[in-house]
Amino acid sequence: MSYTNPQNAPDAINCYLPQVPGSSQPKHTAEPAKLPQPQLNLAYHPSLLSPRTEFLLDWSLKILGVLAAVLFGIWAPISYNATAEGNDKNDAAQTELVEKLDAMSSQASLAANAQSAVLEEQASLASEMASVKSRIQELAVLRAWEFCDGRAREIDACSELTASVTIGDIITGLASSETATTTFRTSSNLLPSATSSHFPSSGSAPGATKLSLPVILGIVFGSLAVFGIAMGLLVWRNKEAKLKRYEALARNEPHY
Repeated sequence: MSYTNPQNAPDAINCYLPQVPGSSQPKHTAEPAKLPQPQLNLAYHPSLLSPRTEFLLDWSLKILGVLAAVLFGIWAPISYNATAEGNDKNDAAQTELVEKLDAMSSQASLAANAQSAVLEEQASLASEMASVKSRIQELAVLRAWEFCDGRAREIDACSELTASVTIGDIITGLASSETATTTFRTSSNLLPSATSSHFPSSGSAPGATKLSLPVILGIVFGSLAVFGIAMGLLVWRNKEAKLKRYEALARNEPHY
């Protein structure tokens, strides 16, 4: 059986009695517990994926983006060189075709000139033949008149010839044909001169300027670097703006 110390009895009793203001009784009331203040987690954001899956997906997209940029940088100059070589071959084929057409046109022009010269020569020969035929006829009439001279009474044909032919006209015609110059064209006139007009060739046209492979690679990767820096600045500014908004919300959050 235990006994309580009488000196400590008032303290045990006073702890259950209401305290009177101004009294000398000790205060044994406990202070009210403070509630924990809510803290704003700035790194929290709602997501349907787990952190590990989101991390792997983020880095997979970054790696795929870098690989795509590198592949494009390699493919672009190769495609450009292949296109340039194809254009060069096409230009060479067109130039050769135009040169062949020019040669065919020149040959056709030479043939046309030769044909024209042959026709002129044939016309000149026909005129000369007609002149020779007329002269032969006049000479034949003159010979017949000489044969019939003094025999008009013996031969009836001679009498008709001397009556129908005027010997003065025949002699005048022979004299005019003797004084006329009869020239034949030489064979050199049958072929035209080699100086004929040609069509302008398209091969002399200046070609398009070409860029070298290092220049193309520098342009491509430089553009990618500028684009990456610009996107990085935009993302950084966006994160800074979000952080400032979270800090403003944290300052305006009421405390309990």
